[in-house]
Amino acid sequence: MNDQKFNAFIIGAQKAATSSLHFMLMEHPEVATLRAELPIFQYDYDSDEMKTLISRHNRSGESRRVLLLKRPDLLCDLKSIERIHEHNPEAKFICVLRNPVERAVSAALYAMKRGKMQVMSVDDALESSMDQNREKSVDEARLCEYGLYGKYLKEWLGSFPSNNFLFLLNEEMQDAPSVMARVCDFLGIQKLDSYEGLSRSKQKSGIRSLFRLRLHSLISLLVRQRDPKTGLTHLRSPRFIFRVVDVMFRYFDDWCLRHLFSSDSSCQLSDESRSRLYHYYANDLNNLTALLDLDLSAWRRK
Repeated sequence: MNDQKFNAFIIGAQKAATSSLHFMLMEHPEVATLRAELPIFQYDYDSDEMKTLISRHNRSGESRRVLLLKRPDLLCDLKSIERIHEHNPEAKFICVLRNPVERAVSAALYAMKRGKMQVMSVDDALESSMDQNREKSVDEARLCEYGLYGKYLKEWLGSFPSNNFLFLLNEEMQDAPSVMARVCDFLGIQKLDSYEGLSRSKQKSGIRSLFRLRLHSLISLLVRQRDPKTGLTHLRSPRFIFRVVDVMFRYFDDWCLRHLFSSDSSCQLSDESRSRLYHYYANDLNNLTALLDLDLSAWRRK
């Protein structure tokens, strides 16, 4: 077990249904994985950290066929490519891709909800992210940058063989049994007859109300703090108190605020900003199509 290495990764993309896929793989008896998205390959880790992490994945005490790490940020983190290659040059990668325009909108709403950036209209958030001359936070800059799949996958495919990658489209995730059959074939593990994780993976639609986003942002900043080394957020101490606050607010939001403040125009992408986003991604989408030989015509502006 001491020589065991991560041999499979879900590397992205952000906000592309990777959590749904991960939930289903978590219940597979041949897969060892944690629910947390741990960023160990995004910084210079030491050997003890890696041993501890692998031990956490194998809590049953048995080495499983697949040791899986899910971290969607990896796709656009070029330094992690070298670290993973050094760790295991034979690793396999699953990458779920989503229309970059829709992904950017979802990413903006999520970042504001979690208090990672100032709450503003979706148009303002994405216009700022696209503007290279405007000063902005790291999280704000990533909103659009993380949809340039072709730019980053070119580097990944330059370091690992193409047959070590399985590319899925977000649209395909609606047919979960078919997707899981392909994933199991790719990883060399047995197909399951059913996946209880399907029910766990069904997520509610994103928040489309600025008022609710502001409340979520405030609560998130109140109960969580960010680790400067890993970038992960954790509940503040005392954890029990802040967990209760967090859970109570989410119930209140789900049973009350969600019905009173369903949506407003500020959380919708305007036609003008949508056109600018399609233009922003046009060249990268051409490169991605050539790189992966996929039909991505549905992602183009009609």
